[in-house]
Amino acid sequence: MAILCAGRNGQSFGRWGSTVNRIFLELFAFGIDVWILVGAACFILPFAFSELVSSHLRIFDSLLWALVPRDIVWRIVVILSAIGIGAGILTFRSALEVMIIISIVLLLCVVVSIWRAFRIMPNELRLFVSNTAQTSQIRHESNWLWAASLMVVLSAHLSVVIVGLLMTPADAGAYFAAFKISQLLHLPMVAAGVVAVPSIAPLIERGDKSELQDYCRVMAIILAVTSAFGAAAIFSAPQWFLSLLEEEYRIASNALVLLALGFLVSAFCGLSIPLMIAVNGERSFFIYQCMFDGGATVLIFPLVYVWGLEGTSLAILLGKIGWNAAAVVWCRPHLRVDPAVFAVFQTGKTLANRKPLKD
Repeated sequence: MAILCAGRNGQSFGRWGSTVNRIFLELFAFGIDVWILVGAACFILPFAFSELVSSHLRIFDSLLWALVPRDIVWRIVVILSAIGIGAGILTFRSALEVMIIISIVLLLCVVVSIWRAFRIMPNELRLFVSNTAQTSQIRHESNWLWAASLMVVLSAHLSVVIVGLLMTPADAGAYFAAFKISQLLHLPMVAAGVVAVPSIAPLIERGDKSELQDYCRVMAIILAVTSAFGAAAIFSAPQWFLSLLEEEYRIASNALVLLALGFLVSAFCGLSIPLMIAVNGERSFFIYQCMFDGGATVLIFPLVYVWGLEGTSLAILLGKIGWNAAAVVWCRPHLRVDPAVFAVFQTGKTLANRKPLKD
């Protein structure tokens, strides 16, 4: 039995090894500078610190300091640099040099944010004095939230990796372009999350379910309308949007429509995820992500062989429909609030009279 297990493990490691070897061979075969991957990996560190300090500033200070250094100043610098490179005004020796420069600029923005965060930090936190039981609870909740967030990122980017492994580089590039264009529909959700979380927290703390329902209904309408306009633009001319990046990317037009439809579904489901996180629903959120996004990632393998890029996008769409619907269903009994856009047909008192489920 031990020999059999060892043999199976050896085969598994062999397959993983051949896959990794294939990836590196393809990178070198297509003339890709591997050092740019190293630069991208180093770029992750200041970006992660900027996300951490931005969250800290949202809690203890104002949205102004949380957004300006990275989301406004740094992004403007990156956009202007890209325009300068495209116009021939700025010249660099390699893509790695560009990556290093934008990473340094981001690091400077992070240093400014950390300085501000340390200045407004409460004394008990600055001296590392905290309640042990409370710290343990916060750490437990943060672990579930971190795991769920990691699952969201993994499922999104693994689809691109799977397409790259199973299809041609041209197909992978077209799918990546379609995915990034469709992500523009996610911007209203990001903005709503930044604005809504500080607003819904006091309502939940007071237990004002009726007002919370009214607030969620207004936000759902805003998200649905803004995302619907963007989706309508993409649905009307998907090939044109893809051709802005590369003419050959037109082959991913159907995939772009399916991916955009997934983000539209998320917008129609409203603030379900912020609501779950606000009432300690991180564990359920993680379970939903594993079930639906994880299942969608596995589903890509058979569907990509049957329908190609459309099959990959269909798997992602089904995953988004699944976990968004599950989140909305979770909010209804636990919070007695319907965050979806269909709540526009209800008053704030309709769901507020429901009895919550026992956890």
